[in-house]
Amino acid sequence: MAGSVCRFLTEVFDKIARRLEEGACYRVLIAGPPSGRTIETFSRRGARVTVDGEDLPELPLSHADETFDLVLGLDLIDLLEDEAAAALGAEWARVLLPGGKVFLVSRSAAARLTAGERLEVLEDASLHPVARGGTRSRLIERGNRALERLFRPLLVDEILLRRDGLREVVYKRPG
Repeated sequence: MAGSVCRFLTEVFDKIARRLEEGACYRVLIAGPPSGRTIETFSRRGARVTVDGEDLPELPLSHADETFDLVLGLDLIDLLEDEAAAALGAEWARVLLPGGKVFLVSRSAAARLTAGERLEVLEDASLHPVARGGTRSRLIERGNRALERLFRPLLVDEILLRRDGLREVVYKRPG
């Protein structure tokens, strides 16, 4: 599976550039297993990046309310039971600025990404699979409606099904 450009991440990179021109910063929280390339990609563009946990974030999150513009959870949602995912979503809603967004990637039944792979964000705003170290528990498959309900009070902004069977899900904090 080759990396494919993600429209939402392209928009985020544009927002980061505009913020820098205005003399402001764009804060990104990377939740779940971090990728060095993802961290570098956002940092090089000028975002202020915080990484939360080597694997599953410990709750409650240690961040102040309304701190981040974006929460990036690429390799997380499919590993959590509903109760744990909902608790994490509530924490993300708390630490997001009003109007802030959460970007997740979830596997559909047709996904070609395995539990042994994780995703990285590259400079061209593409998502690229790489081998993941260690062992992983089973993946939890959810439909679009379940993903919509899971992180309330966050609202689903868009769900995009990719050719590789992955779903890009963007949530927005009202306000």
